[in-house]
Amino acid sequence: MKCFKLTLAIALVAIFLSAVTVEAQTTYYSHGVGNWNDSNTWYTGSCTSGKNGGTYPVSGDTANICASSTVTVSSANGTAVVAVVLIADSGSAILTMEDGGLLRVETSLTVSGSGVCRFNTANTRPNLQAASPSVDLSGTIAFPGTAGGQLTSENSTDYFDVPSGTCTFSGSYGVENDARLYVSGGTLNIENEIEAASGGWFKVSSGTMDFNHITARTITSGADFYVAGGTMRFREDITTDGGFKQTGGTVTVDAGEAFTATGAFVAP
Repeated sequence: MKCFKLTLAIALVAIFLSAVTVEAQTTYYSHGVGNWNDSNTWYTGSCTSGKNGGTYPVSGDTANICASSTVTVSSANGTAVVAVVLIADSGSAILTMEDGGLLRVETSLTVSGSGVCRFNTANTRPNLQAASPSVDLSGTIAFPGTAGGQLTSENSTDYFDVPSGTCTFSGSYGVENDARLYVSGGTLNIENEIEAASGGWFKVSSGTMDFNHITARTITSGADFYVAGGTMRFREDITTDGGFKQTGGTVTVDAGEAFTATGAFVAP
């Protein structure tokens, strides 16, 4: 009987320790310039001091991108997985995804103030440059700052996609150089001004693209709107001298508001 009780106690302790190991989470802070999967990029103390943790953020962890640091996710990293990403309110706090790099965010990615989430390092200004859907939106991506940014492409095939989860733009943003803003399954909330230049695209094939600006907007750059599925909702007046096409899905215009497209539609 004593042997049985001892064995049971050991088993319970093992189960408890196992549970602790599974639930353990670490908060990391970036220092200097480095790759996501380089342990020298991260500390476990704070943005200003701490101790190198000897590893890098993984599933369940929190990654803080601090001022005066640039963290890069490249194709060499494979798929980087993390629970929470927090980018500080600083133009020198930069998270950049090179072509082929993939960051899977399990819970949320938040860019504060003038923090930078940059796609493709070819363009050096602070922007959100979409060369591929390099962030897997399994959680929520929010841009709450007022400094704004750019959705900028290097060629007409580049795009920023929201395949799942929720992405919110509450600052002022631009879609330039034929950059294509897509929703293919998630939810995109555009809560403030968003301007398109040189033929930017707004397309939803599944999920919801919700324009809920505070004031009416006139887009004078030939931006096209395309609804192939899902829902595109306009909560205020939007006028574009580009085109509009609907082959499926639902278009909702709130009472008292209007969406007007005055130009010819160009196929995406």
